[in-house]
Amino acid sequence: QEPLSLQDTWLVGELRNAFPSLPKRDLSKLLKQADEVFYPSKSILTEQGSNNNYLWLVISGKLLVEVSGQVASTLERKAIVGEVTFLDPRDKLATATVYAAPNGARTLRWQQEKLRAFCEYENLLGEKLMAAISEELIEKMVRGRGAGRRSPEESLKLLIQLRRAFPQLGMAEVPRFLKVGENKEYYEGDLLTTQGERNEFLWLLLSGTLNVIVDSQMVAQLSEGALIGEATFLGFAEDGKATATVCSAF
Repeated sequence: QEPLSLQDTWLVGELRNAFPSLPKRDLSKLLKQADEVFYPSKSILTEQGSNNNYLWLVISGKLLVEVSGQVASTLERKAIVGEVTFLDPRDKLATATVYAAPNGARTLRWQQEKLRAFCEYENLLGEKLMAAISEELIEKMVRGRGAGRRSPEESLKLLIQLRRAFPQLGMAEVPRFLKVGENKEYYEGDLLTTQGERNEFLWLLLSGTLNVIVDSQMVAQLSEGALIGEATFLGFAEDGKATATVCSAF
């Protein structure tokens, strides 16, 4: 293996900051698939509603994210852009307009189709990369719903919980699945379901404990990783009515 130039060594370091789970050898392979691209002020990377064929990693400078004509956030070093369209090839349309801030931004850019082919060829590396990008997207989704920023460890834990509860989901499908859900907290005594009443939700318990009550008697406690509402979701419960009362533990 040829020694890296000083510039490539720096870029591998930037990749390591973004993907700490990947070893240096894999990062070097990933770097070879990328182009280093500088975007001057106001240069557009993605346009909301238009096809996007690239994935970017910001290595310096800032990008502005605009949704429906309003600036929604700022992306800085280590941020990933284009992960939604990369993880779900069926969804080619960018969800936001992203453009360079006044001083511009330097990025590493991958062509998505070529990067997917590379991930299939380098299977283990590809799985780790998909996991890291999924974590980043999950973090953005959770933060966007006002839940505050999670640490990388918390985002990884959420990813693991989702895959454990739904093992058929691929790494690329987890963020898409998460997109249709919402993050909700329940406090002592709060009800999720009431026995005999119609239930329209499915829950995955991420932390804490829930009491399961049938005919006024507590019959079980549910802990992290439990699913609630699966009987009504699958259509097994008569008229969609909950078979138990489930509430947050006291």
